Amino acid sequence: MADNKDSKQRTRTPKEVKRDRQSKAANARNRAARTKGKNAVKAVRAPLASGDVAAAEGALSSTMSTLQKLAQKGVLPKRTVARRISRLAKAIKVAKS
Repeated sequence: MADNKDSKQRTRTPKEVKRDRQSKAANARNRAARTKGKNAVKAVRAPLASGDVAAAEGALSSTMSTLQKLAQKGVLPKRTVARRISRLAKAIKVAKS
């Protein structure tokens, strides 16, 4: 039988094991946070699509807060958050007029 070098696994150091564990936890945390941000944006976009500007304005403040928290935690870049907030505010302004 041929000796297959690919099948041999090298032992991982405790540092590597810990880093992998931390990385998986952070990934799960960030994925949940990004989903929360997307849902917050949808909470503003949905009323706008149906023409309910008042409801969209009400949801905008909580959406802004949620997105800014994501930027503060480093989940999303702050410029990305600023751009999303700006676009939502602009969409509401256009819908009002």
